[in-house]
Amino acid sequence: MSISFHRFRSFGRGPVSTRRHLRGGFTLIELIVVISIMLVITSFFLLRQQQFNSSTVLRSLAYSVALSVRQSQVYGTSVREFGGGFTAKSYGINFNTGNLAETPVRYILFADFNNNGVYNSGGSPGEFVQDFKLGSGYTIVKFCGVGNLAGTIQSCSSGGVGGGTSISALNTYFIRPNLDANFRSCSDAACTTPTAETYIGAYMQIRAPGGATRNIIIGTTGRIAVCGLNTVYPAC
Repeated sequence: MSISFHRFRSFGRGPVSTRRHLRGGFTLIELIVVISIMLVITSFFLLRQQQFNSSTVLRSLAYSVALSVRQSQVYGTSVREFGGGFTAKSYGINFNTGNLAETPVRYILFADFNNNGVYNSGGSPGEFVQDFKLGSGYTIVKFCGVGNLAGTIQSCSSGGVGGGTSISALNTYFIRPNLDANFRSCSDAACTTPTAETYIGAYMQIRAPGGATRNIIIGTTGRIAVCGLNTVYPAC
């Protein structure tokens, strides 16, 4: 009788290796560590994806600005009917601090009816043709007229550099039949006071929400270029 009971007890306990196997699994600390690692990896890839998306949109917007300038060049060098007649001898793009303060930021394509090289929002006929808007969170940090080939003299919306002045508006325009770009800045956003400065080029800097920037450069020959990420003028 005692022998049978002993065997029954041994059978109920089971082998030592089996009992250890049944008790195996994650402890709470191990589970927390695994979840933390997964969160770090997921956050890293999400951040990289957001940066990639932001960079892609910034590149697209920079090319959109360049194409807008090219559009004004095409209008300015061809015969385009506007306002019922062919009275505009030039077309251009206007950047001004008033529009840069708006949400979203915008800039204007205009027909220069009075041939003064600046966008006049009032008057008759009106010079407004079309406005272009940037995406939410993207801004035009500054626009600048460049005074010399080295790029050391700049008159910008953010202030003068190397003897340049602070400007509130910059107009890039094209006079038929030439492809050459012309530039005219103003000391006020409404362009009632054009400056006497002359420029050999101009550029605009666009910034993404994450801080990355791209420059759009316009030369007097009509060359329009979109520069790489975070370049500093005159590098492109």
